Amino acid sequence: MFSTIAKRLPGETNALYKICSEIKSQGYVVHDMVSGNVNEHGITFPQEILEPILIRSSRISSVYHPDPLGQKDARVAISSYYQKQETAIPPENIMLTPGSSISYWYCFKLLANEGEEILCPRPSYPLFEYIALLSGVRMVPYPMEEPRGWAINIERLEATISTKARAIILISPHNPTGHVAEKE
Repeated sequence: MFSTIAKRLPGETNALYKICSEIKSQGYVVHDMVSGNVNEHGITFPQEILEPILIRSSRISSVYHPDPLGQKDARVAISSYYQKQETAIPPENIMLTPGSSISYWYCFKLLANEGEEILCPRPSYPLFEYIALLSGVRMVPYPMEEPRGWAINIERLEATISTKARAIILISPHNPTGHVAEKE
């Protein structure tokens, strides 16, 4: 028996996905231009480079040493990269995750308690609603304006802020519109 949250998860399919499925069912090919999976678009890592790395890695990783923040060598490498960019981020302040969705879940859990709010652009990344549900957080949409190139209306955004708001999601470039936030 699953929790009451689990009963709400198989919610209604995103309208865009419904239309896409209908078109595909009619035999048309649909190219998803906002998919984050580059492999679906024919971009693959060169096998001649990847295979020796995988073989070498499998030999040195016969014993798994888990680290809740991610493998230390990888965090040190990322820290070094940022140091070269003149940004000091110690490896202890870096957390690696297996994907963006789990990263968002961590952020939601760390930034807001159950029942509190996170403001989210609309249209938005479809998984945010599920991630918020699993986190016990309420998603409050703020509109992006299509006639203005999907720009954020700051006045309307500010009007959505309540005393329960704990964070505002800003994605740039925005998925699915491609809008790039300006410095202002």
